[in-house]
Amino acid sequence: MERSIVEQQSKIDKIKKDAIDLQGFLSIKSTEAELDKMDKTVNSIINDGEDGLISINFNLDPAIENLALNTNSFGHVTVEINPFLSKSIEEISLDLQKAINTQVKQTEGCCLLDNGKSVFSDFLKDRVTVISENGELDFQIPIKSSLHGLAAIDSQTIAISPGGSAPHCNQGQFANIANFKDKLYVTDRDEHTVTCSDIKGTVLWTFQDTKVLQRPWGITVDKDGNIYVVDWKDKLVVLSDDGIKPPNTLPETLEVDLLVEN
Repeated sequence: MERSIVEQQSKIDKIKKDAIDLQGFLSIKSTEAELDKMDKTVNSIINDGEDGLISINFNLDPAIENLALNTNSFGHVTVEINPFLSKSIEEISLDLQKAINTQVKQTEGCCLLDNGKSVFSDFLKDRVTVISENGELDFQIPIKSSLHGLAAIDSQTIAISPGGSAPHCNQGQFANIANFKDKLYVTDRDEHTVTCSDIKGTVLWTFQDTKVLQRPWGITVDKDGNIYVVDWKDKLVVLSDDGIKPPNTLPETLEVDLLVEN
């Protein structure tokens, strides 16, 4: 907790030094929320230990010791391999959970944070809009370039892909972005590529095959690391987690025709 508090103080010092008024206000608001959580945790620990130092000990029951000495094994392990049951995309049905007013006229990307908030890119006004869990406007952050895709790294950090010629950015226009664990995946429709990099931007691999992907656009990743890419040519392509080998339950590339109803 002490280390976390020092980190928050360092953030506040940097905000006071470098940030503009609006950025400073929004950042300090977030920092205050984190410090409030820490304060409650510390007070809880103090209150629980009002009568002195809390010591927790464990004593093994002698009967367990005798059992360990007189038993050759505690059981056995069996391994069963169950065949993967594929499900056709036509059989998937969706249920509406919640409708959100994005308060954005043209949003090109969105993501959900683990604290229940929703984040949307405002393509026309070059800013990020954050909607609270109850559907109300939480805050907005101006960005110095147009926005396209968004990906949540954690509850405090998002990755942004450009919607145009962004300064200090080597990605193509209208790139989309997704993340999984410590990796970022970016599509480039003009270069016909899907690129995987670490959080620092070091490229790990690039998939490029115009016979499979001609204009990669939207992108997301499932819990197993398989990458789903929507091609501008109305099809969905599934790539393995390293862009090379086939996934455990999917071929290296799986093409599915998309049908969009207006």
